[in-house]
Amino acid sequence: MKNLTLLILLIFAGQLSAQKWTPEDIINTERMSSVQISSDNSKVLWTKKEALKKKDKFIYKLYLTYLNEHKTIQLTFGESSESNPQFSQDGMSIYFQSSRADKTKLYKMSLLGGEAQEVATFENGLASAKVIKSRVYFLASEGKTLRDIELKEKKDNVIVVEDSTHWKSRRLFRYNMDNKSTERLTDNEKPLSWYSVSEDENWIVYAMQRSRSYASDALKDPYIYLKNLQTGELKRILSEFEYPVYSVKFNTQSSGFYFTSTQGNQPKYNGAGVDQLFYFNLKDQNSTQVDLKWDLGLGRGYQVGPHGIIVSLANKTDFILAYYQVKGATWSKKEIDFKGQNRHVNLLAWSKDGSTLIYDYSTASRLPSYHSAAFSKGKISEVSTVTQLNKSLSKKVITKSEVITWKGFNN
Repeated sequence: MKNLTLLILLIFAGQLSAQKWTPEDIINTERMSSVQISSDNSKVLWTKKEALKKKDKFIYKLYLTYLNEHKTIQLTFGESSESNPQFSQDGMSIYFQSSRADKTKLYKMSLLGGEAQEVATFENGLASAKVIKSRVYFLASEGKTLRDIELKEKKDNVIVVEDSTHWKSRRLFRYNMDNKSTERLTDNEKPLSWYSVSEDENWIVYAMQRSRSYASDALKDPYIYLKNLQTGELKRILSEFEYPVYSVKFNTQSSGFYFTSTQGNQPKYNGAGVDQLFYFNLKDQNSTQVDLKWDLGLGRGYQVGPHGIIVSLANKTDFILAYYQVKGATWSKKEIDFKGQNRHVNLLAWSKDGSTLIYDYSTASRLPSYHSAAFSKGKISEVSTVTQLNKSLSKKVITKSEVITWKGFNN
């Protein structure tokens, strides 16, 4: 019997060696990214990376999945790369940026059919665009300076690294699609690195860079500002934090925002520490640390819903998702039951009404699979597959059932 077991294992090992992944397999693994859920929870918008071998680069294409019909269709084709997809407020159209215009244009596509239409051209750039109702918020420069024009005429394309003297400012703008007008919302002297706007469009939070060398020396953390778009009042906030602030997300009621910051005992070593989550109350203008009831802090970030937050907690070699229901200034923790799969789940999107999750599940021996689930008070139900990717590669992976079968030969 032992000889038979050995023979079976040798045959199985030979099959495994014949099915090993190649470097090309790893590079070309398909994944869902930039996942968005429509307002009625019936559709999922996402991008998929594709290899353009003749040009030795990757591009991203837009896909749409109808959850009720379990159907996925490709929306864009060709050699251009699409990014930053967003649903319109009614969920019947999508907005996106595309390399077909060097990402200076915003496009709109009806989900009823037809070609993508150009919304507007932003000559001075279009970065971090966010569409709210009929307005587009985006970061851009003020255009070419006299020095830029002179250098172009001289055909001088020399880049001076960390040139703070001619450091161009990048500011926040708002474009109105109804009357096709653009207004500047900030007048910062140095570039903005990020911004966040509340859903009621009354507040913006943004970070202003202070040093061109910040990426290399991690000194001079960005200043954080809060602006009331109704009154125009501008205030620097969170100056008490010794570590940088990032990942700002307003709650759905627009009454405050969450943010993360790394906490440690040596602030001069920026980035070394435990990532913690905080909440800033707009009424009181102060921040409170969210008690995660978890010593290791944040893992892959967090998502905001109507009644709380879902947080990815660091768990040494993996992560655990937990739901924190908010009531006033307190958060009660509930670990989400993913049927024993929690440590291998990555949350991709959470619907605005908090009722639907999109996530992937993978292990060291299993390619990611993509799922949707109904969500209520920390519990999931009605789990179904969103789309199937990497069908050819899945044959080269040892699944959990195969491992169990292999071990079963010894019994």
